[in-house]
Amino acid sequence: MTMSPSPTVNRRRALTQAGALLISFGVARRVHGTSIVAVRVWPAEEYTRVTIESDELLTVTQTLHKNPNRLSIDIDGLEMSEPLRDLVGKVRRDDAYIAGVRIAQRRGRVVRMVLDWKQAAAPQVF
Repeated sequence: MTMSPSPTVNRRRALTQAGALLISFGVARRVHGTSIVAVRVWPAEEYTRVTIESDELLTVTQTLHKNPNRLSIDIDGLEMSEPLRDLVGKVRRDDAYIAGVRIAQRRGRVVRMVLDWKQAAAPQVF
């Protein structure tokens, strides 16, 4: 018996085939003192996935920019940490989608991550 993929699977497949940049934020619970557990980058032919895993709920605000193409993500309730700094070096020069990553501490406990793209993409932040 064969089953058809769900509409969600079809939508994700269409986005990844269009060169989508997928960003996952692992969540658990909301308490004071959020820590980043792991930061990973998975380059693939159809997309690049950047995953930031935390031990608590992350609140994010994203802004899509053009000319040059980039995505900025503000992560609330977080302070700059070594795993976040390490993300910059995890993006390979031959990545088809990400030209570079910048991360900085902003006002209060807000970290801003900016992903510069080599080409137009359809990012998903979840």
